[in-house]
Amino acid sequence: MMKKTLTLKEVLIFILAATVVSAAVLFVTQYYTNKVAYSRAIHELRQIQKAVYLYQDNHGGMYPPEADGLLPPELGEYLSPDSDWEHAPFPGSHYDWDNWAPEDLAYPPSEQVRQVSVRFCDTANGVCAFPSEEWSQGFDEYSALYLCLEGPCRSHATQPVTHPGISVN
Repeated sequence: MMKKTLTLKEVLIFILAATVVSAAVLFVTQYYTNKVAYSRAIHELRQIQKAVYLYQDNHGGMYPPEADGLLPPELGEYLSPDSDWEHAPFPGSHYDWDNWAPEDLAYPPSEQVRQVSVRFCDTANGVCAFPSEEWSQGFDEYSALYLCLEGPCRSHATQPVTHPGISVN
């Protein structure tokens, strides 16, 4: 019985086909990973919103205090203990409770703002990790994905309401 050896042409065709299949699998995996992270972020923002409302019920209608780039520790008793509430679903992202007074806002309208945000930048080292999605095109260090609870919500207190960001209300 004679053994057949592969020609260089056949080997190159096999490598090309394997590369195309691998690229397609990688693309589909990244696409669905981003979709899952977006859906999870919306779900968790709504859970945090409910925690804020429960906090209000137990504290005479008061909102939790500003937490400077984090969720207030006071919300911990209203959130499920089996979740990581420090990190949002996108790589390098985190949740932030924004409780901005009118004087905190750099641009009008200057009214109280209360919202829960997903921030994509680490302010300590200036590194940002934005999702590779159409909705995040044009994002910068002040941009956010946010759920508005009250007032003229926006991506950041130092930016106008028209600054790039996504409201999930």
